[in-house]
Amino acid sequence: MSVVMFCISLLFDSGYVARLLSKSFRFSFCLASKLFVTVDTTPDSGFLSYGREKVPLGNLMDMHLLSSCYVWFLYVFTVVSGLPFATACYMATRISLGLDFHRIYVRLLGACLVARALFGGNFLAKLLLASQWIFSLSRDQRDEMGRSIKRRGTALITFYVAVAVVFLASVQIVINENKVHPSHARLILYGSIGFGILLGALAAMLRGLPVNAHIFFTRYPTMGYAVVYAKRAKCPCMFTCSSCSDVHSSQRMFMAYLDDKELAFVRLLRGDGGSSEDQRDTERLRAEI
Repeated sequence: MSVVMFCISLLFDSGYVARLLSKSFRFSFCLASKLFVTVDTTPDSGFLSYGREKVPLGNLMDMHLLSSCYVWFLYVFTVVSGLPFATACYMATRISLGLDFHRIYVRLLGACLVARALFGGNFLAKLLLASQWIFSLSRDQRDEMGRSIKRRGTALITFYVAVAVVFLASVQIVINENKVHPSHARLILYGSIGFGILLGALAAMLRGLPVNAHIFFTRYPTMGYAVVYAKRAKCPCMFTCSSCSDVHSSQRMFMAYLDDKELAFVRLLRGDGGSSEDQRDTERLRAEI
């Protein structure tokens, strides 16, 4: 039975570890698949594509120059996010440690495992990018947060998250019915409603901000440009509900090192045109990394 559980935990972690190798260690992992980055500036049909993503140039929103220190933080957080938490959590239950240390260690690994399942494989990098916005004192960033909270789909996201939090709190109250006083149960229930609304509003606001990072480290982290674009989702059901599209649409941030072609890449996205060599033929830049 223990071997089966170990294999299940290893299988659960395998996808995240493979994603870590293909993104964070691309510069040293020779078996990683090649990433093609293409910029086509053809009028009315221009696009930026990388991997399986194809972004119309009209969806590009901004471009940021990230410092090397900040990129190093993103790199470390990306590496930690891809570690095999499920396997480590299972192994911790099989090793005899001190009771207090064992309880804290297993709970910490379990919390990381649940957070990764809920928020994606790059959840720590998302946390870093989200904290940059939440604790920012910049007036421009505060205005952007206000515009994000006013976007369509905010009410639905807030409602869904609040319902989920209240449901989980209710389940805990039912499980511990003999241990929780009725007055305390009502207090927990009311508190979960308020906390769920606050958490849902925060989640809705962050969906309209560039906290979902697609970063490919093709060399050791240094200063580089990050492109922010709007990812517009389309409801897959037969009715094509606009509310579903609003809920699942978000902003994303893409960053990759293009070596000697990076300046041409930036000039094309900014619309500067660049030199005649950058504009020849179909004004297309294609980089293989």
